[in-house]
Amino acid sequence: MNAVPHGHLGPDLAQTLVDELTLLECVKDRTQRIEFVGAVAYRLDIELTYPDSTPRIDMMHVVRKVIHRPGGPEALIYAIRAVSGKDDAERIAAEAGIRTEDERPRPWPAPVFADSVAREARRLLGEAADIDGAQLRALLAEELPGEFPDSGTPAELFDHAQDMAARADGLPAAVVLVEAVAVLAAERGTPLRRWVDRWAVGDPAAAAGDARAGIPGAPEALAGCRQRLERPAAPDPAVPRCLVVMVDPARDGSPDVFVRHWINRAPGYWRPEPGTVETVTLDTLAGAVERAVERGEALWADSPAIGEQVPVHVEFLLPFDLLNHDMARLELGTRAPRPWPIGMRYRVHLRSLDRMRGDAGQLRRWQARWDRLRTAPAPATHRWKAADRHGFERWRAHLAGDDSLTAVILDAPAVQGHGLEALQTAVVEGIGLAAWDRRPEGTSQSSELLTLLLGHPYVQLPETVNRLRMGAEIEEDGPLWVGRHIAFFWDDPYRLVDREELLSA
Repeated sequence: MNAVPHGHLGPDLAQTLVDELTLLECVKDRTQRIEFVGAVAYRLDIELTYPDSTPRIDMMHVVRKVIHRPGGPEALIYAIRAVSGKDDAERIAAEAGIRTEDERPRPWPAPVFADSVAREARRLLGEAADIDGAQLRALLAEELPGEFPDSGTPAELFDHAQDMAARADGLPAAVVLVEAVAVLAAERGTPLRRWVDRWAVGDPAAAAGDARAGIPGAPEALAGCRQRLERPAAPDPAVPRCLVVMVDPARDGSPDVFVRHWINRAPGYWRPEPGTVETVTLDTLAGAVERAVERGEALWADSPAIGEQVPVHVEFLLPFDLLNHDMARLELGTRAPRPWPIGMRYRVHLRSLDRMRGDAGQLRRWQARWDRLRTAPAPATHRWKAADRHGFERWRAHLAGDDSLTAVILDAPAVQGHGLEALQTAVVEGIGLAAWDRRPEGTSQSSELLTLLLGHPYVQLPETVNRLRMGAEIEEDGPLWVGRHIAFFWDDPYRLVDREELLSA
């Protein structure tokens, strides 16, 4: 099984706050947004940085950084009242269930260790500074939702972890880090593990000054974490090196689109590392994608192969109205004499941005259909034809009522008035595999080819699509020509990105 990122999968306090804050005029306006973030930082007496990108992305970063701090949710309400007014503050406080009374239960804060306790941890970690950094980050990626720097000694990572949110079970990130180093340090890990055990039982020596040692259920949570760290999951050969590119239009009347990418560095495990956000247009999208590809290639060159090397995948995470955009023929190599379509070198797939940000019910349906797809001899397809426009409710009811259906073929492009409504319905019902001819006027030849294509077993489909696309580049005409126009929707629910920032625990 592929690993699912940690964190709650349904709507929670973080998601509610991001959604509500993004709607405020004081957040939409960049100048007022600066004042708003400044008010949050002032209330918490901290330095607070954010990407200065879109209102939603900025609020994702702000909420993620403050929600687990003591008084963090209240600081957000304070800033809303200061910048936007009492009515908005009271409305959002009620919507999010935030009370300002001292007796309100609060999330576990990231711990602030007393100087003597932190100094002891750094000393012990310094004695294990020669452990494999890549292995350490791989273990931490399995246990912690936050991001660690690409470099740094264990002691430096300890300082970074102190500013990270605790896990959902209350284990602080810094404690998990020390335990992970203890696992890799072998016999030198004994004093590190002893430090962790003192914290878990609430030893006063580990809670000097203002630090907080121990949590209810800490020994049990630590035992589970320790067992997973000592016996990490075996690699899944189906998980490739992968670049996921999110393309999110600004929808503010401008042609701007926000592009962010994630890179899965090593095959076998799904541990996507986020990149920065760029603001481009659809006309200049290729440049942003090329920069992400170059960063990916640099990381993949340093990653060891696991068994037979799976080709690199490039997956475009798109809103519904961009799913018909020709991503597979996006031209890279702009500095070369002749650019080349990205689909010639990588396995290019389309994914749904709307569903990635969906709720737990969508994720459950999505995983259930995908699990059936992976175990069936071939996809069970539900076809959408132009004639189905007049019987749409019947077509939708058939799909919703038959859990065995695992794929959709559209005999129309995924644009409004053609096949887009059917594709949206398929996504809501959990379908992760779909294919269609992007051209407004499809042909019987393309319809037959799509039928043959989705008759292949699940594991063969990415390679089959790639061969079709390569054949179309070689042939100027003929049955493979549709490879230049095929849209291949391959949306794996076990390879999630973006949700963690929106739905952080």
